[in-house]
Amino acid sequence: FSSTYERHRYKSFFIIKNQQFKIGENGGIVDENDIEVALAPVNIPVQLSEASNKLRNFNVNLTQVVPLIAWYNNKLSISHSFVYDRKKHFYSDVPSAYYASILYDSLQTLDSTRIHALKNILKLNLSALHTSWYLGYGNNLVAYFSNVDSTDFVENFIIAGSRFHDKKLKAELNLKHTFTGFYQGNFSANGEVKYALTQLNDNDISMAVHFYNRRPDYFYWHFTANNFYWDTILNKEQIFSLHSFLNLWSNRLVLGINYYRWLHYGYFDSLFVYRQLPTEMNHFTLSGELKVPLKHFYFHTHVLYQRNSQSAIIDFPDFVAMQSLNCQSWFFKKALFAQVGVSVNYFSSFYGRGYIPALLHFYAQQTDKIGNYPFIDAYINLKIKRARFFFKLEHLNSGMSGANYFTAIHYPLQQRAFRFGISWSFYD
Repeated sequence: FSSTYERHRYKSFFIIKNQQFKIGENGGIVDENDIEVALAPVNIPVQLSEASNKLRNFNVNLTQVVPLIAWYNNKLSISHSFVYDRKKHFYSDVPSAYYASILYDSLQTLDSTRIHALKNILKLNLSALHTSWYLGYGNNLVAYFSNVDSTDFVENFIIAGSRFHDKKLKAELNLKHTFTGFYQGNFSANGEVKYALTQLNDNDISMAVHFYNRRPDYFYWHFTANNFYWDTILNKEQIFSLHSFLNLWSNRLVLGINYYRWLHYGYFDSLFVYRQLPTEMNHFTLSGELKVPLKHFYFHTHVLYQRNSQSAIIDFPDFVAMQSLNCQSWFFKKALFAQVGVSVNYFSSFYGRGYIPALLHFYAQQTDKIGNYPFIDAYINLKIKRARFFFKLEHLNSGMSGANYFTAIHYPLQQRAFRFGISWSFYD
């Protein structure tokens, strides 16, 4: 639900979000060789049979702006933002040998974690013809709850930023520093620049720089559940990233370079223990995206090449690609719009991640490889006035290209499946 209100001397924006998800968990299949034999998916043994995750997110956001002074092209205003966030995670299971430890209840696992946050931000905003600035102070009351304990703290932070724009150049800088609370000393700086290469703004080059010096999230320091307990001291993470993109012909061709330097990168190992890399991790990606409309045909290609300095611990696929091709046209005096296409997704072989259901996290491992398999889908989309229909055959090459169609360790992609649906709009 959202609402806006605007008058000459007052503006406000109000939004409420409420989301709930329930996820059945199976821990992955027991024997990966089972997918190579003629077993129906429902008959393949899995690690967990009664596990599930429930997620509930509730958010309230109210922003108010009061203009103070206006002279020529300059405007001074004050704004206040109120944000309430409530996040809940429930995990239920019957204890088994899947997890190494059972700490509290050997008959039933009922884990619960919650985060409540109440944030207020007061900002002074100054805008001119091509430039704007802001300076603000924020206060955040945060409470963390787990099965057997809880904690809360108050953090105070300052924010500042500036924007510039003209016909060809756009630039933005945002800064944040937290000076009290659990995250005391956290600092972030984010800058972006975009320059148009032509008068029509259909070709441009952009660059972004991000820097974070921060403590890992509280639950990585201290956590209690039926199968997990840790109380540790962690180093601050330092993250520097540089991104550059060249956009040509109204984004029909996009070339990108990304670089990440991450000190004390945090991850879960194969024993489900949270660790930090003792040395820095450098990650480099080179990407390209091409969109080609050709009469009734549309080609879309996206490729990515990446290298990681810590691949002996945390591996990534060297090559990732997506290719789609569709044919679309109007029929029966433009009463029917039809689109028929096929898409292929592929990533090269690498030591993929495993998944920890109780933590909703992935872990790194160096035992089993996944990848080097094309995932092919075919689809038909139809539109008749306000009605939209879709028909999709997912993983149509199931059983034709080998059996290494895993997206995570012990988690194969669903075998060939047919899906269809309809969407009907009751307004133009």
